[in-house]
Amino acid sequence: MKLSPIGVAMLGDEREFLHPLLIPKCEENLKKVVDIIEKRISEAYRYEKPEIIVGSKIITSIKAAKEVGEELAKAGAEIVILVYYIWNYPYLVWPFINSVGRDKPILSLSNNEGAYPGNVGLLATDGALRQAGIRSHRIVGDIEDPKIQEKVVNWIMAAEAYASMKGQVYGMYGGHSMGMETGYFHLVPIQRTFGVTVYQIDQLWLVEKMKEVPEEEAERGLRWLSEMLGERIRYDGKMLTPETLKKQLKLYLAMRKVNEEYGFDFCGIKGQR
Repeated sequence: MKLSPIGVAMLGDEREFLHPLLIPKCEENLKKVVDIIEKRISEAYRYEKPEIIVGSKIITSIKAAKEVGEELAKAGAEIVILVYYIWNYPYLVWPFINSVGRDKPILSLSNNEGAYPGNVGLLATDGALRQAGIRSHRIVGDIEDPKIQEKVVNWIMAAEAYASMKGQVYGMYGGHSMGMETGYFHLVPIQRTFGVTVYQIDQLWLVEKMKEVPEEEAERGLRWLSEMLGERIRYDGKMLTPETLKKQLKLYLAMRKVNEEYGFDFCGIKGQR
């Protein structure tokens, strides 16, 4: 699964006379939040971690909102984290969101302290998004609290799964197994929610494609499995023998080949005898 870039931005106060006091504090807080998130996702993802793209300025005007939104969009951000630290002007979220794109997972993340009312700004701004039908998620608390960090990481991992599925194609071999609908791919709700579509192929086609799998490739796979698993392969002389296992390997190799030919991102097989 390819990980989606995460865009991070902070909304601020429009009143210019407050900028000398508040902008440096906002920038400092934003850096702290981003540093903590980067550290935690580095721990959460074993091999590859999502890229974090930070807006170049605090959003304090319509112009800045559009600029930051366009920056993140051009950089390929598919997930948005809006950080709140002070009171902000909620309407500025619209030129930002309309520039970066409305179809992305959005996290509203705020402190919860008396000195700087980021939570108040979050409620007003996030409320504006929700009343217009844009879904978001809220996390309020001290970013240095490990429990808050865990909530943020959990949301990021869920958002990554959602964003990375968009535009993918599922290869479905066979229909629902023995009429069971609980594990079946229902096209319309999945397409509407995740942007994933399906292409259905009869399982009989795999039987034909198995004939094209070279015998030596299946033998190589069987040797590899035997070396890896050893006695954990429980041959019974009936259902599972070296020959039936090799047949299963040919099915796997044929399925992988068909997936490559069609360009499927992931697949499933009925698999009922």
